[in-house]
Amino acid sequence: MIQNTIKLSFVAFLLPGMLYAQNIKKLSLQEAIDLGISNSKNLRLSQSKIDEAVSKLASVKDNALPTANASFLYNHAEIPTNKLTIGGSDPIHLPNRADAFIGTAAVEQLVYGGGKLKYAEASTKLLTDVARLDADKNKEEVSYAVINTYYSLFKVLQSKKVVEQNLESIAGQLKQSQRFFEQGIVTKNDVLRFQLQQANVSLTEMEIENNRKVINYNLDILLGLDESTDIEISEPDNAIKPVSPLTSYLDLALSNRQELKQVDLQNKVADINIKSIQANTLPTVGVGANLYYINPSGKFIPLLISTLCQ
Repeated sequence: MIQNTIKLSFVAFLLPGMLYAQNIKKLSLQEAIDLGISNSKNLRLSQSKIDEAVSKLASVKDNALPTANASFLYNHAEIPTNKLTIGGSDPIHLPNRADAFIGTAAVEQLVYGGGKLKYAEASTKLLTDVARLDADKNKEEVSYAVINTYYSLFKVLQSKKVVEQNLESIAGQLKQSQRFFEQGIVTKNDVLRFQLQQANVSLTEMEIENNRKVINYNLDILLGLDESTDIEISEPDNAIKPVSPLTSYLDLALSNRQELKQVDLQNKVADINIKSIQANTLPTVGVGANLYYINPSGKFIPLLISTLCQ
């Protein structure tokens, strides 16, 4: 019984540590960026906009195809009073029932519409490219937010290490001053000064820890992790990279900024929309064929056709 109690106590002692270990996630910077991109709700919304634009493009392309429609109608009438007498004339005998079949089929093809379909397809394709650029821009924003928060957490942890070293140094100085005070070498004020310095640094440590928790929480939200997850970051690459001339960075920004590409595409969309409005004033030419089937005899296959078949 005593052994079982000891085993249960040992498991209960290890359980909190095991649970805490499960809430620690070690991530490199690239892993954090990939995780943030895959779990970003803004990027999912951007992807839905891309899918919507692609669907509209497919719909516009379908408008250039021939259209066809068909319909069929069956009419049935019951005639309870089938004897009709008008004045003193002979009575007219009507059938007890009447059936009729009516069918229609039509095929239409637009030959010339002033270029409206062509302009609509070009405009929709450009808007699809704009949606893709918007997704790329959101991807860059998510990456920047993850990188910024990741390095903020790194700087806080480095500050915490410095404060811990200062506390360790002050603790040694305080211990030495207390020993000197007991020997009468220093005064009580000297001991109090080290105690006050220790208290101030301890407050700084508490403030840094609170900042770490806030930054860690923000990074959890960005990465789509559980809010209680403690992120353990890897040491970033501190290698010094060569600095290029300012003009190369300007050229790189002008060629890669998604906003500038979007403005260029939107200008093209505006030009196409103007041409599409002008196309509305032009005539439209189309061809079509219609087929009608009317049979009031009450039989789906007319008598004449059935007789010829025999």
